[in-house]
Amino acid sequence: MLSEKRHTMLGRMALGTLAAGAALALSACAPIADILGGGSVEVPEVPEVDVDLETDAATEEAAPAGPEDTDVFQLAVGDCFIVDDLNTAFMSESVSEVPILDCSEEHDAEIFYTYDLPAGDYPGADAIGTDAGETCSGQAFTDFVGIEYTMSDIYIDAFTPTEDGWNRLDDREVVCYLDTQGELITGTLEGANR
Repeated sequence: MLSEKRHTMLGRMALGTLAAGAALALSACAPIADILGGGSVEVPEVPEVDVDLETDAATEEAAPAGPEDTDVFQLAVGDCFIVDDLNTAFMSESVSEVPILDCSEEHDAEIFYTYDLPAGDYPGADAIGTDAGETCSGQAFTDFVGIEYTMSDIYIDAFTPTEDGWNRLDDREVVCYLDTQGELITGTLEGANR
């Protein structure tokens, strides 16, 4: 049985949707103020800045690459990402691409285990979620992190096949990932023992 700290994908989608709704609500305030006679806003002039292209090019090379969209069917153990970026991807009905980072860059999630569900009729989202929860928090977690899930401060979650993907694409893969709940880390959590 999972501890209470496991979060479902649905919960993550709802949080992402709520954040986007708040942002849209805030952005809608400006046009309403104009309609109600809020007046115009003067924009100050921006001073000119001399740019040294050679220095800027060197800085660009040293800067982190940032996330790169990866097909959800190409995810692999060791891929890292930021959960908030994932929540943004969940704004659509289903996820087809995930913004992946090099694990040497700051991230708060890492894929640690994948497996395939058995062939057959689609078992339903609840059955798949239960199977993923048990598998991702079980021996796979212990083997990767170094301690049992119930003793860890790291959360888990999973990408699971949708009914459409199951039927049309023969998608049976479950992708388990670790989630540090916003604590940005660099490197892998393999053997972290936490």
